[in-house]
Amino acid sequence: MKQLVCEMCDGTAWTKQDGFFICQGCGMKYSVDEAKKLMVDVEEKGSEEVPAVEIAVQPSESLADRELKNLYQAAKNAMEVNDSEMALKHYERISVLDPNNWEAVFYPVILKTEKIKNGEIEIAAVSIGNCLKKVLQLIHGMDAPEEDKIKAVETVYLRCLETATWLTSASNGFRQSLTRGNGWLALTGLSGMLMGAGVSYNATNENCKRCTTIANIMLILGDNIAAIFGTENEKYKEFTLQSWKAVITFDEVYRTAYKKLPLYTPESKQEIIDRIRKYEPDYQRNIQSEPQKQEKEKKKQLFGRKKNKVPTIISIALTGLAFLLTYIGFMLVCIELVDGGAMAACGLSILALFGTLPFSIVALVKKDNLKMPMFALIFQGVSAFGLMISTILIATADTYSYDYYYSEPNVYWVFTLFALIVNIGAIVCMVLALSDRKKAWSEFNK
Repeated sequence: MKQLVCEMCDGTAWTKQDGFFICQGCGMKYSVDEAKKLMVDVEEKGSEEVPAVEIAVQPSESLADRELKNLYQAAKNAMEVNDSEMALKHYERISVLDPNNWEAVFYPVILKTEKIKNGEIEIAAVSIGNCLKKVLQLIHGMDAPEEDKIKAVETVYLRCLETATWLTSASNGFRQSLTRGNGWLALTGLSGMLMGAGVSYNATNENCKRCTTIANIMLILGDNIAAIFGTENEKYKEFTLQSWKAVITFDEVYRTAYKKLPLYTPESKQEIIDRIRKYEPDYQRNIQSEPQKQEKEKKKQLFGRKKNKVPTIISIALTGLAFLLTYIGFMLVCIELVDGGAMAACGLSILALFGTLPFSIVALVKKDNLKMPMFALIFQGVSAFGLMISTILIATADTYSYDYYYSEPNVYWVFTLFALIVNIGAIVCMVLALSDRKKAWSEFNK
């Protein structure tokens, strides 16, 4: 009797796959011709009877299945090394071979967001929200243990939260890039200030719209997990609640960053909160921790002091008065005197004083800011220099007559001199305000 015996381990249990005989004892693979050479007589192995060969025939793996398996592995490898471009190519190929796999639907949409431009942020957020229902339905319909489905839903939740956070940061950065030159626009005059305010208003509103769409990713995710999987399972309930809570967090963070400008109307936000409280009655929407509250309160006390506020207000008032006096002096010089140097010095002072006002007003609003008072001081210093030069030039200038020039004492320099004194007072007040702010920061950082 002939028997197939492995030459490596003397095993007699075999499987057959893709035309090869594979020893179940050691895993050695033999072709048909090689297997024929392993056939031995039972008697040659001794007196003990060798058990009959057992060959389990396994269906061979199709080329498509083999390619799909390799693509999945290649895509995962690319994801692990953050090669999103290569991973996207693999998942796009997988979506053709296996369109009903949730990864093939989900990951191409997620990976495409990493290559978007600023103008495509909102479109990317809409695309993610639109694919979530199908992705979760495919996970729910998988022929797999419940643990695998829970793990898949967790993966979707984490990737959505990560992507939404990144998109929000990108949207805020886009807004800042649009409003970065507003300070320089303000220096060009009232029209520049109004133009800058308009740009800032439009950019903030567009950013609010984008960030609302981004936050909706988590809202759609939570709603669909609850609708498709239910909330009986604690894990699915946790993913649902965490998704809804993320929406509230996005709204609170945006409201804090942009002066209480919300992403959602009070009614819409309360509706989301009510959904959460259905499962967690004690849920509180305030995201600030106790240390953050204490820090905010301390900051309010330090930078809200009169030592900071009052000098800034006085400095603004004195700057406005100096501007008025300088303007009167400039007009008198233009009408009554012929001195180009005096006119130029007065004009420089007027521009510098006009530039001082926006920085002083912003300094009054942003009580903890150090840059605005410093910029205001620079402009006040330039205006003081111009006023000093113009006062000297006006005091020594000749009075103009239609027929001839004649030397006669004039009193026009009194306006610029008074403006210089007032401007110095404004500088002193701004220095006091800046000094108090530095002191407040020193106390805050202790």
